[in-house]
Amino acid sequence: MCGFPIMNGSIFHSAKLFIIGILSLPGLAFADINGYIGAGVGQATLHLDNKADQKAIGNKVFIGADLLNILGIEYSQINLGKYLDDTVEIGGTALYGVARFSFQTGITVMARYGLFDWEIKYTTANSSSSGQDRTHGIGVAYQLMAGFSARIDYDIFRNVGETDTFSGNEMSLVSAGISFHF
Repeated sequence: MCGFPIMNGSIFHSAKLFIIGILSLPGLAFADINGYIGAGVGQATLHLDNKADQKAIGNKVFIGADLLNILGIEYSQINLGKYLDDTVEIGGTALYGVARFSFQTGITVMARYGLFDWEIKYTTANSSSSGQDRTHGIGVAYQLMAGFSARIDYDIFRNVGETDTFSGNEMSLVSAGISFHF
């Protein structure tokens, strides 16, 4: 199981603070704000230079708010899996700006761009490294019934693991999930 705090309560505390912060922004207090929370699971890929890509099971939980008709914000806690014979575990948090286009057919197309705060844990050396870089992604959601949507996302994480002495690698996560809208 993942060593990152995906479901240990801190995500829910962060989510509460996130929602309260959004709802307290001046000028948005009376706007039509729609919130959502959800989770997804899928395949994460570590793209290694001059080596074959490595794949692992990845997952994410997310919370977001549609602030305007087509614009929103989303916070995600992401586990990108274990690699190199389970000696490296990668994960982190992301904060996205989201553009959303909904159609009358119940389909919504999303584009995301933001910042990924990554952490790499090395189990053999009992150490870790961390940093930040940009992330972006696309997604499609389909409204299943009132309040629930199924979604498929493709996210790209740039320069994960980059330090002064090591160039980072690109990672990706293809996930399928469900979200609850409130």
